[in-house]
Amino acid sequence: WLNDSAATTSAVLAQMEQHLWVHLACHAVQDPLEPLQSAFILHDGGLTLRIMRLRFDRGKTLAVLSACQTAAGDSKVPDEAVHLAAGMFMAGFQNVVGTMWSINDHDASVFVTAFYSYLINEAHGDSNRTADALHYAVRKLRDQVGQSNFFKWYPLFMSGFELCTS
Repeated sequence: WLNDSAATTSAVLAQMEQHLWVHLACHAVQDPLEPLQSAFILHDGGLTLRIMRLRFDRGKTLAVLSACQTAAGDSKVPDEAVHLAAGMFMAGFQNVVGTMWSINDHDASVFVTAFYSYLINEAHGDSNRTADALHYAVRKLRDQVGQSNFFKWYPLFMSGFELCTS
C-alpha cells in the first residue's frame, strides 16, 4: 500500500515492477489530444501512460482503476478508444477494470470488496478469472442498489483477454 506522501511516481513505479496486479485509487486526467500524457495523479505529479508504456512491456496481469472515468472517451473523438483503461491495456496489462463514468465512493467500495473477494476466494488469485470477478461484483452492486439504478452499476467494465464463464 502506498498512501498520501508515500505515493510518489517513483515509488508507485517501483511497486508496479514487483507485482503482477496494480490497483490505482486516485485522481486521474485524460488528454484526448496527447493520449500518452493522460495520467494518474500521485503525490508528486502525474504517472503518465507514456511512462508506463516505456517501463512495462507485457507480463502484468491485472490493473484495477478506481480513478473516475478511466474509460470515458472524448466528445471530439467519439470513435476512438482514447482513455486511461485502453492505455493500461497497451502498457502491457492483460486485464483492466475501469469505469465509463464516475461512481460514488460507497458503490465503489461495494464493488471492490466483492470483486477482490471473488478473485481471491473463488478464483484463488487467478487473474484470468477477472471477467468472472467483475460479473460477480457488478451483480452484487446491482442487487444492492437496484436494477433501475443502472447508472450506478453499468459503468464498470473490463478490457482483456478472458471471457466470463459464469
